[in-house]
Amino acid sequence: MDNTWTNRTEESSVRLRAGLPSTATWVKLAPDGTLVVDFYDHSQQAQSSFGNDVAYVLTVQPPETLKLWSLFIDGEERPANTLPDAILFLQRLRERFESYFE
Repeated sequence: MDNTWTNRTEESSVRLRAGLPSTATWVKLAPDGTLVVDFYDHSQQAQSSFGNDVAYVLTVQPPETLKLWSLFIDGEERPANTLPDAILFLQRLRERFESYFE
């Protein structure tokens, strides 16, 4: 497991708040520090056209994920040399993005 992040577990993830009906978007921080965004379409159209559901996966490699973290906390007070907080990062992503397509 990557030790770059504090306050994270194997299952550090959040579900984004919005999206089309019968869809779900999850944002996860993988054990190696990769950011993974999963979009699932469980609609009737997806089931009839593709045999079950449609899934899109977006991955952001660990160095780029850390750059995203720095954008979200830019200007905030925090002690020097503090490791990024995984839960806070995922909460900020959930606040900023409502769905996979935003």
